[in-house]
Amino acid sequence: MPPSAASSMRAWSRLLQLRKQKPHDHEAGLLDEYTTDPRTLETGRCHYQDLLGSTDEATLLRRRKSLLDIDNLTQSVPQFQQAPHLKLALPLLDQWRTHTAVARLMNNVPLDGRDLFAALKRVFLASQIKELEESPCVILWMHVLGAVEEQDPVQSKRLAAEAFEALASSITLENIHWPVQAAHFVDAMTVVDEWLPAASGGPSLSDLADWLHTLMERMQDEPSLGRYGPAGDTMQLRPRHLQQLVTRLKRHVRMCQGAR
Repeated sequence: MPPSAASSMRAWSRLLQLRKQKPHDHEAGLLDEYTTDPRTLETGRCHYQDLLGSTDEATLLRRRKSLLDIDNLTQSVPQFQQAPHLKLALPLLDQWRTHTAVARLMNNVPLDGRDLFAALKRVFLASQIKELEESPCVILWMHVLGAVEEQDPVQSKRLAAEAFEALASSITLENIHWPVQAAHFVDAMTVVDEWLPAASGGPSLSDLADWLHTLMERMQDEPSLGRYGPAGDTMQLRPRHLQQLVTRLKRHVRMCQGAR
């Protein structure tokens, strides 16, 4: 890993620890007019705060508008050429809009959605804003994007594991579906627990087992929670995809508790 990337990961890890010590106040405003689901609202707001580097509501709304402006501009190459403040190169714009399966999936999901590809869309658009492109959060999430774009299945699993280990301390009960959807996408469901080691700030094995069990129950009550990708081209994560992993983790937790 390049020294700059490692430095960014360390810096972001420190920021995440500070965030856990001093939770943000969640003022009303951001996303409130776009969604009424409380979990979607909270998950989206936290991701915007991390990604856009602020907890100030006015700043978040202004920077979110920048993401929307970029998304609108990149619908048209002529419009994009009139926006020199953006760093997006035209070949990448062409790829983003047409060529790769991941690009199409991101392109057609709502910016404020709660699924993995909505999160990746926010990240990609933020990476095109000069003041945000080198932020630790953007850099770490771009590694996730690189992992799901990787065509080699062995490489994609390895890259996803590395990317989410670096983000482990930012994973919570409310966004655990992001690494799980990524694992489903790259066919690594049996090892997703290894992506979030407690040593890297991730949840304890007991907490992770509980979170995944809760995710299973939520998906049983609300199947749309397991759906990711745009309407008409979605992938579906189902409770049965998690059952074996949850059973194994709970068994391991019981064994550890019995050994004490």
